[in-house]
Amino acid sequence: MQCHLRQLARGMALFRSSGYIGGKWKDCDAKFSVYNPATGQELGRVADMGRIDAEEAVNQAYDAFKVWKNVTTKV
Repeated sequence: MQCHLRQLARGMALFRSSGYIGGKWKDCDAKFSVYNPATGQELGRVADMGRIDAEEAVNQAYDAFKVWKNVTTKV
């Protein structure tokens, strides 16, 4: 079943091997494997983002928080 879900995710936009920073997908050459801890099966490979990418992601999240902190839900 997990293989089926993995194939389904790969066929859709749900499975990405790049990072999502500031509303955009950012790819990098370095990747690392992600494994299912129960089976040891490789689930996929994801971007191994560095310090500069991490700082950019934190800054983008902080800027987004300034706007979103004032948003309330409609009841």
